[in-house]
Amino acid sequence: MDDWDNLDEASWGIVESVRAELRVPVALSRLQGFRPRQSPSAVPSATLHPTFVVEMKPLHLDEMEATLLDRLDARA
Repeated sequence: MDDWDNLDEASWGIVESVRAELRVPVALSRLQGFRPRQSPSAVPSATLHPTFVVEMKPLHLDEMEATLLDRLDARA
């Protein structure tokens, strides 16, 4: 999920429900050092558990796709 800190409560609830029901991991991205937009329904990433943090330099969409395909041993 991209821009996790700016997700509205309904979207967050769907993701969290699927994660809990199917027991699947969720990968999310968010900008480090920035506060969520002033959305009254933004949900902080601290609500997820368990959590692992990987700090990375910003990636372009094509770089992210290539990295995921490589790591998941998948084809486009």
